[in-house]
Amino acid sequence: MKLLDRMSFARKVLLLPLIATVVFVGIFIFYGLPQFRHALIDTRVESNRNLVETAHSLVDAVREDAIANGLSEADAKERAMAMLRRLSYGESNYFWVNDLQGKMILHPALPELEGRSIAEAPFNTDFLEELLAKARKNGEGYVQYRWPRPGNDQPVDKISFVSLYKPWGWVIATGLYVDDVDARIIAFGEQAVLGLILAVILLFITSHLLASRIARPLHEAETALEKLARGKVDVDVSYEGHDEAGRMMAAMREMIAAHQALSEHANRLANGDLSVVMPPRSSDDVLGAALAELAESLRKQLGEIVHTMEVISRTATSLGGSVQMLASSTHETATSISETTASVTEVKTATRLGCDNAGALAESAKATLDTSRKGLEATRQNRAGMDRILEQINEAGSQVEALAEKAGMVEQITTFVADLSDRSQILAVNAAIEAAKAGEAGAGFEEVAREMRRLAVESKDATTHTRRILMDIRDSVQETATTARESTEVVQTASEQLSRAEQAITDLADQLGKAAQASSEIAATQQQEYTGVAQIGEAMESIRAASDQSAEVSEKLASESKSLDELNSRLERILNRYKF
Repeated sequence: MKLLDRMSFARKVLLLPLIATVVFVGIFIFYGLPQFRHALIDTRVESNRNLVETAHSLVDAVREDAIANGLSEADAKERAMAMLRRLSYGESNYFWVNDLQGKMILHPALPELEGRSIAEAPFNTDFLEELLAKARKNGEGYVQYRWPRPGNDQPVDKISFVSLYKPWGWVIATGLYVDDVDARIIAFGEQAVLGLILAVILLFITSHLLASRIARPLHEAETALEKLARGKVDVDVSYEGHDEAGRMMAAMREMIAAHQALSEHANRLANGDLSVVMPPRSSDDVLGAALAELAESLRKQLGEIVHTMEVISRTATSLGGSVQMLASSTHETATSISETTASVTEVKTATRLGCDNAGALAESAKATLDTSRKGLEATRQNRAGMDRILEQINEAGSQVEALAEKAGMVEQITTFVADLSDRSQILAVNAAIEAAKAGEAGAGFEEVAREMRRLAVESKDATTHTRRILMDIRDSVQETATTARESTEVVQTASEQLSRAEQAITDLADQLGKAAQASSEIAATQQQEYTGVAQIGEAMESIRAASDQSAEVSEKLASESKSLDELNSRLERILNRYKF
C-alpha cells in the first residue's frame, strides 16, 4: 500500500492493464491451456473411437461381401487386411490388428512384427495384458501406453482405442500420439501469446493516453493547491471540460476566488479597518463566517477596551492616593516592628541561657544516675562473690570435718598397731625363754625371737611417731574448722551489709532517676520556651520582611500607577487608528 501511495496517478492507471495482463496470462497458462489440452485429447480420443468403429464396419462389410460371393474366410481376411493397411490418416496414424493371444496380425508401421507376439517388440509391452483384458471383458476400451512413432525407435506416450471383432477374433485398434496434441497446444499458445502481446500493447497505449488526459488537470490542480498551501492566492487554473476533472477545476477556480476575497478582507482588517462587512458565500462557508464573526468580535472587543480604558483611568487616579496613604502607614508599621523585634531578641537570649543551664543540670543528673547504677551493679556483683565464697567455705568445712573423721579412724588403726606391737614383743620374750630352755636346739629360734622383738620395738616407735603426727593433724583440722566457722560468720555479716548497701544504692538510684527526669522535663520546658521565643522572633522577622516588602510594593504601586496612566494614553493613541 505504501508503494501505491508513492506512485503517480498515471502509473496507477497503467498498473491496471499490467495487473489484468498478469492475471489473464496466469489463468491462461495454469488453467486455460491444461483444460484445452484435456478437451483436445478427449476430442481426439473420441475421434479415434469413431475411426475404429468405422474400420469395424468396413471389415464386417468385407466379410459379408465375401460370404455373398462365396469366398473363403482366409480370402476375406486378406481383403480386409489389405483395406486396413491402406487406411492410414494424418502423418503417422494407422490401424493395426492383433488376436486375443497377443499375436500381431497387421501393423503397417512395423510389418516385421506381423505374425509374432507383441511381447517380442524391442520395448516395454506391459500394456498388452490390459489391452487383451479389455477386449475380452468389454469388447472395447481405451489403453494408455508408450509406443514409438513410425521411423523412430524412441517410445512416446500414446492413447489407443481397441475393439474386438468377434467373428474373426480380431482386435482392431488405432491410437493418438499425445505429443501431437502437445505440439498443437504449443502452436495455439504461440498464436495466443502473439495476440495477447498485441492486445496488451494496444491496451497500454490506450491507458497511457487516458492517463495523460486525466493526469494533466490533476497536475495543474496539484500545483495550484501547493501554492494555496504556501499562502499564495494569486493562482490561476486554465483547464476546462465537461467531465469530472473539468468540474473539479471549475470548483477550484471558485475556491481561489473565495480565498482572494478573504485575503483582501483580512488585509483591510490588518490595516485597522473594522468597518468591512464580509457576508459568507453560503451556509457551508465556514471560513467566511468565521472571518465575519472575527471582525464583529474585534469591533465589540474594541468597544469594551475603550470602556475599560475609562475605568482604568479613574482607577489609576484613585489608586495613586491610596498608594500614598499605604506608604505612610507602612513606614510607621515598620518602625514599631523594629522595636518589637529588638525586645524579642533580648527575651530569646535570656531564654537560651536558661535552656543551656537546664540542659547542663539534666546532663549532670543523668551522669549521677549512671554512676549510681554502675555502683549498684558492682555491689550486686560483690554480693554474688560473697555468696560464692560462703558456699566455698561451707564446702571446705565439710571437707575438714570429713578429714577429722578419717584422722580418727587412722588413730584407731595406730592404736591397734601399737597393741599388736606390744603383743609381738611379749610373744618374742616368751619365744626367747622357750629357746633358752631348749638349749642349743633352740638357738635359731632365739635369733628369730630376737628379730621379732626388734621389729616389735620399731613398729611401736613408728606407731608412736604416727600418733604424734595424727595429733598434730587433728589439732590443725580443728583450728581449720574453727577458722572456717569464723570466716562463715564474717562472710555472712559482709553479705548482709552488701544487701543493705544494695538497697540503699537502689533507693538512691530511684531518687536520682526522678531528679534526672525532672531535670529533663525542665530542660524540655526551657527548650520549648526558647523555641516559642525563636518562632516569635522569626515571625517578627517575617513581619518586618513583609513590612519591607509592603514598602517596596507601595513604591512599585506608585510607579505602576504612573505606568498605568502612560499605558492608558498609549491605548488611546492605538485605538484612534481603528475604524469601527
